[in-house]
Parts: sequence; structure tokens; C-alpha cells
Amino acid sequence: MMSTYHFRQIYIVLLLLLPLSTMLAPFSARSQGGFVLAWGDDGYGQTDVPAEATNIVAISAGYRHSVALRADGTVIGWGQLGAPSDATNIVAIDAGLFYDIAVRADGTVFGWGDNYYGQLNVPANATNVIAISAGTGHNIALRADGSIVAWGWNGFGQINVPASATNVVAVAAGSDFSLALRADGVLIRWGTGGAPATNEGLFAIAAGYWDGMALQSNGIVAGTSFSNAVSVAAGDYHKLALLADGSVVAWGQNTYGQTNVPMEATNVIAIAAGSYHNLAIVGPIVSAPLSIPYQVANGLAIKLPTLRGRRYLVDRKHDLRESNWQVWQRIVGDGITRQLLVQSTDSDRAFFRARQIP
Repeated sequence: MMSTYHFRQIYIVLLLLLPLSTMLAPFSARSQGGFVLAWGDDGYGQTDVPAEATNIVAISAGYRHSVALRADGTVIGWGQLGAPSDATNIVAIDAGLFYDIAVRADGTVFGWGDNYYGQLNVPANATNVIAISAGTGHNIALRADGSIVAWGWNGFGQINVPASATNVVAVAAGSDFSLALRADGVLIRWGTGGAPATNEGLFAIAAGYWDGMALQSNGIVAGTSFSNAVSVAAGDYHKLALLADGSVVAWGQNTYGQTNVPMEATNVIAIAAGSYHNLAIVGPIVSAPLSIPYQVANGLAIKLPTLRGRRYLVDRKHDLRESNWQVWQRIVGDGITRQLLVQSTDSDRAFFRARQIP
């Protein structure tokens, strides 16, 4: 029987894996990591961040548990659900209601925890995956060619991917619905519910249990007065936005203090919302997040939110096994989001990171 407890969240990407031979490429979570800050419901220890949660580059929150990805590709979980010892060489994670799903560097998907709806039964065509989203009982995987694969619970048609979901750059799974963001900024929605305030001109998406969230390309969180945002996250009845200055805003239900953002939430580089608790990565260096790239006439473009007067280095590797990052671009911030162009003649595969420097 379907549980009445639900959640949803997304996490921000610190690095981007760009297979330039394709039109898209959202992500890879590899960077100098930070520490995790948690607040809200702690009934199962889901906000008791363990001491070994260090050098963290990605986070996600479920109903009664939390999960984090270290820079070395290993995973740590706490609360009602931990992480298996074979969760290694991981580049992306997401937490479902009572389960977790992950992507390995080779593009394969695996998961652990509850499998009531077959959400851990990864289909054969879920290959070359570059991003993943877990809902209450279903998953959406984004492949490098911009196509998506969905599986698990289908009580409301949430895994019936529509034909218009092509050239996708981001996915988000709620409870009864699914979302996909195309490279042209258009949102595709299927299932029941989940409609955000707008479905065009978008930069990022998130899915809560009841509804979806959309971040517009101008930094405005659709349907709110919040601006200069770089990421959004949604829980059951509350929402979060990460602003370009590294601060976090929260609104909605506050039964467990989930909208009481702690004073320590500064220099934040990633956010995640569980059912009634939140996680944030506080970076040792304030790093502006790089966006999911989108296709332009002569290559791929990446958006980098900047602060006025701050300096940034954008580094690149063609292979994570290389010992050193190479400086790709130097940016002086002017308080707006800068567009960085990756020429299509560059290497077929590259990893990028953004660093704020003194």
C-alpha cells in the first residue's frame, strides 16, 4: 500500500561532465568537497551528520534518511538507511522515499533499500546515464543523448515518458508526477500534479511531493519573489532556494523547523530537501555552481553565476585520472550570470569545475 509520507529534492552539480560529441551533458559530482549542514526533523537521526561525512560533493535527502557523495566516489548514508560497501566509483546520487539510487562513472545505475515498486530493478536500456532522480517509488534516468528512461511505480502514469521529452538536460521525480527540462528551457510534465508556475525559459527544476519547482534563466524562482537563485529543492510541504551569494532561503511548512535556516548556512554550494529535513554543503571555498550546458550554434554553453568583484577560475580535465586540473577560463564577477562557451571542436569528454579565488 502506498505510504502517506512523501518527499522530493534535488542537489546542485559542482562539476559538469561534457560529452561534446552529444548535444547534452549534465553533470559529474567531482570537486574539492565541503562539510554537510543539516536541520529539521531528526526522528531517525537523519540530521545527525556523521563525522566521516567529509569532502562531500553531492547530497540528497529522503523521508527518514540522508545520503552524501564524497569526492573519491564513495557514498555515506545516515538515518534510517545507510549505504552499501559496494557504493563506489559513484558520480551521482539521489534519495527516494525509503531507498537510494546512484550512477557509477561507467554510466550504469544501481540502488539499495526498499524495492516494493521495483524501483531498484534497473531496466536494460538505462545505460550511458549521466543524471538520476528518485521519487516516492519511481526513478528517471537521463542518458547522454538527451533521452530518458523511467521505471518503478506507475499508478498515475509517471513513468510513461512522453514523446516530447527529447534533448533533455535535467530530470526530477515527484510522487505522482515526473518532470524533464529540455535544452531549449521548456519543461515537460507527465503523471498527475506537479505543475510549477511556468514551463518556459527555465534553468533548473525540482520536484516535491505535491508540486514542481522551476528556476527561470533570469535567476527568479517561478511563482515567488526570490531572485538571483542558482538552485532549488523541494520537500513534502516546504521549499528551498540557493542564492548566488551562497545563502539559503526556505519557505512553507515549518512543523520540524525545516524552514529555520541555521546561521551557519553561508558559503553554501549545494542544497537538498527531504520530507521534513534539509541538507546543505558548506564549501571550504565559495564555488559558484556551473549550470547544465545547453546547445548553441557553435558548441555548448555553460552558465556561471558570479558575485560582483569576485574572481573565478574555471578549470578543466579531459580525464579524471589526470593528476592536475588545467585552468580553462579566468572570470571577474560582475554580479550577473556569465555564459561560457565550450567549442564543439574541443575534446569529446571533459570535466569542469568553478572556483572562487581571493
